[in-house]
Amino acid sequence: VRHAGTLALFYGVTSLSRRADPYFMEDYYYLDTALIPEIVFHEFSHAALSNWLAPTHATAVIEGMADFFATLTSNDPVMYKKIHGLSVNMEKNALNQDLYHPVLEQSWNATGDFVLSLLWKVRAELIDAGLEEKFPEKLVLNAARNLNTSDSTIARDLTRALVSSCQRICPSNKKRLVMQVLLKSFEQKGL
Repeated sequence: VRHAGTLALFYGVTSLSRRADPYFMEDYYYLDTALIPEIVFHEFSHAALSNWLAPTHATAVIEGMADFFATLTSNDPVMYKKIHGLSVNMEKNALNQDLYHPVLEQSWNATGDFVLSLLWKVRAELIDAGLEEKFPEKLVLNAARNLNTSDSTIARDLTRALVSSCQRICPSNKKRLVMQVLLKSFEQKGL
């Protein structure tokens, strides 16, 4: 009964929206996001991370992690640029130079971009330090296990999760190097 009610409500809202939209918009179109690879990669990343980060809350850390893996999959550091002008979705740039500010903890979309840029910086620094190319992905994926879905913060929880991940998966001869890279990246991003 609940599913039928939800379906009926969804159908009603969609139908009402189609009838009301001509009054508020000059042109109307539907953007089928299932045909946009970056969005598909992002949503599949949520599914892949769902054992540790249930996709029930849209927090900065959860969205940023999904963006990180979607960016890796698309092999392009700028996401959503192809739908600019067709969607209200903000372009996300893994090379974003913005520094951390506590106000970012309140705005999931802006901080998702910040989390993406932080994780991308960590990845680049680790590869530059001579670690294997897949190691940063392992580090971030392992960090997801230490995060809470509903209230993980960037400054407190994400940084701790990355450090804990390093302690858990780094070979003993690389642990110090990885810790230095993490701390340097945190500092450069204003954390």
